[in-house]
Amino acid sequence: MIGTAGHIDHGKTVLVQALTGVDTDRLPEEKRRGISIDLGFARLSLGEVDVSIIDVPGHERFIRNMVAGVTGVDAALLVVAADEGFMPQTREHLDILEVLGVTDGVVAVTKVDLVDDEWLQMVLEDVSLELEGRILGDAPVVPVSAVSGSGMDVLREELGRVAVRVTEGDVSGPEGPMRLPIDRFFTVPGFGTVVTGTLSSGCIVTGDQAQILPDGLDVRVRGLQVHGEKVARAERSQRVAVNIPQLAVEDLSRGHWLTEPGYFAVQRSLAVRLRLLPGAAELADGDRVRLHVGTAEVMARVTVLEGNVIPPGEEGFVRFRMESPLCAAFGDRFIIRRYSPILTIGGGRILDICGERYRKGRRGVRFLRAREAGPDLPSVLEQLCEASFPATLADLEVDLGRKADQMATLLESEEADGRIRRIPGDIVLPARHWGEFLRYVAQAAADHVQKNPLEWGLASEELRSRRFRRTPARDFSRLLTAAREEGTIDYRRGLISPPGHRPELSDRERVLCAKIEGLAAERGFSPPDGDELAEAASTSREALAPLLRYLVGAEQLIRIGDQYLDASLWDDLVGSLCTWFESNDRLTVAELRDLLGTTRKYAVPLAEEMDYRRLTLRRGDFRFPGPALGEQ
Repeated sequence: MIGTAGHIDHGKTVLVQALTGVDTDRLPEEKRRGISIDLGFARLSLGEVDVSIIDVPGHERFIRNMVAGVTGVDAALLVVAADEGFMPQTREHLDILEVLGVTDGVVAVTKVDLVDDEWLQMVLEDVSLELEGRILGDAPVVPVSAVSGSGMDVLREELGRVAVRVTEGDVSGPEGPMRLPIDRFFTVPGFGTVVTGTLSSGCIVTGDQAQILPDGLDVRVRGLQVHGEKVARAERSQRVAVNIPQLAVEDLSRGHWLTEPGYFAVQRSLAVRLRLLPGAAELADGDRVRLHVGTAEVMARVTVLEGNVIPPGEEGFVRFRMESPLCAAFGDRFIIRRYSPILTIGGGRILDICGERYRKGRRGVRFLRAREAGPDLPSVLEQLCEASFPATLADLEVDLGRKADQMATLLESEEADGRIRRIPGDIVLPARHWGEFLRYVAQAAADHVQKNPLEWGLASEELRSRRFRRTPARDFSRLLTAAREEGTIDYRRGLISPPGHRPELSDRERVLCAKIEGLAAERGFSPPDGDELAEAASTSREALAPLLRYLVGAEQLIRIGDQYLDASLWDDLVGSLCTWFESNDRLTVAELRDLLGTTRKYAVPLAEEMDYRRLTLRRGDFRFPGPALGEQ
């Protein structure tokens, strides 16, 4: 994508038309006034390379529209009129290109047919001075006339070289998740709503499911066009028209994004690297600015993360808190303009889509410096883990705006270097965090069994609630399973213990255990509770509690509420259920009571345990065969 920038509007549009054959001024008011008001688009064929031209408005009243279009360009065609020279808006366009990181392009000095050689030479020298030390300072400067055709062949050749350089330097490829900033939307009779934009990442295919952000509207792509030609697939940097008939134009606005579902989030806060233009006033905490990302413009409040101000011409890390939701991604370029007067004052690159992670001080800035260098996976993971341990592949995909296959390539390299650890279930950790987790869990298990010598281990849920409360139970279990496979701990039936741990009973404790087991076996499916077992063992319930935990851990008793069932009877219960459901389709508590030869007092908790173990599924007063019973 090559953007045309400069102050002159009509002359710039005439130049684009001479290059492409397309008049980019499509609005009646543009024709009447002879100035560009909104964005214009055309295709330019440069030998083997086709590029999209975006003609942005140059007039100061329409800089907002210019910013909406220029954020998607890869190179610039800066246009200066020979009869006017460098104008203030030309300098602002150059500032905008500079903060967006657009460094390649061509400078065209137009209307040379209207000036003499001496004047032209003066204008060329002025252009050289204006560009000295800035972007496009080394760009070719081509005098042209769109009317006479003078210099047009040279301009095409230079644009062709730029297009080749941009194409060869584009390593992003089509693999990223699809994202299209919407700059136009309209209704086509017989087709419905069409949105247009420059595809900023990924590819889009007819029939794809997509999502409109920030509103979260689900749509399906019905058809695609690239510069008026119907296509089945469009790729990054192409101008695309997308038919999404499910929506009305009233549902859309410039600033919306068409995205691949699941890879992008809506933000209210961003952390960025910002550079102020040399001529701008300093930026301070609490300043209100206009933030431009893609085609969107939102108001935002500034927090300077190092110090309290950023001086003109300087750079710094900043957090933006937006006043309305915004869809952005890691690495996006942005522009900021003063709230009033509306002037471009700087721009930069988004480093984190979750700006709320950052507070003033060195700790937050350390992570931003690592992000600034590129997608340093261990550093990003470390930050994610500090916010919410552990990190998942889905977290990374959204955080870095990358698809699963791209993440896999990064992960393989980092894992081979021993910098990260992958856990089954799409969990990803920095090696340091994994090592710390192993050491902590092993020590916690060792401390627990030392203080409680009759216990088989520390309950995993107790440890999770103690230190890892924000970690989902399923992910925590996966971490413990991986730790067991590495030999750091033993982990079974929800208990964590040192490898090979087995409680040792004293002679007295063995005698008490024999009494407990004897009473449980004698009571069958009318199991005793803790008080009854304590009375049988002639001891207090508090003193008996460690022995009961030992017998449950040894799988000699099954705890059901406050009752303790002889574990050898459980297989009998499962067998009775299998037999019952061979000739019956459902079971009541009364029928279970009769089946086991017990009373309702004991049948109810037994039925609830059956439900918990998925042997049965309860619906109202009836129980039906559960998935676990089918496995039996």
